[in-house]
Amino acid sequence: MEELSVRLKDCLEKSRKSYAKVIFVCIGTDRSTGDSYGPITGTLLEKEGFTVFGTLKKPIHAKNLENALTDIDTENNLVIALDASLGDAGNVGQIFIKSKPIRPGSAFGKTLPKVGDISITPIVGASGALDFMILQNTSLCRVVDFAEKTVEIIKEVFNNTDISEDLDNGEIYDRTTGETVVDISCATSSQINKLLEG
Repeated sequence: MEELSVRLKDCLEKSRKSYAKVIFVCIGTDRSTGDSYGPITGTLLEKEGFTVFGTLKKPIHAKNLENALTDIDTENNLVIALDASLGDAGNVGQIFIKSKPIRPGSAFGKTLPKVGDISITPIVGASGALDFMILQNTSLCRVVDFAEKTVEIIKEVFNNTDISEDLDNGEIYDRTTGETVVDISCATSSQINKLLEG
């Protein structure tokens, strides 16, 4: 899990997008066990106080994705998209974190908008001739394990305040909240060094 935390932190640090805050878009439906990873994870993240779109009560899935995205400010926020996937048998059980968007429904030939600046994708089963049935019959225990593990990874990364520099704007700010911590123009060198070391 430590390796995945490092990977997520690396994706965040390498993002060149200017953003107000980090939001999570969790894709999936509770009507299919394998596809319930997104809304289960979203529900757990929401309980932890994160900004989330896509929960068990208000899921985001193939049928409402396009409409849901119109209500989400993807331009001014950093979007981390989460969605379960099928893949090679050797990758089942792994979680992939990448600095690129998710393409929901691509395995089923659906043309849906790309989602996210960063993606978190667990491989819940091996793809085959009957992907729909594979998702339907995926172990709920496995999906819940993925969800809980994902939340722990996110908490580990975001609970450690990530102070970053924005010298172009003359500020040091907290990437987690998007709030300015110090205005460099009126801060002492000791204040700045303390924050960056800290």
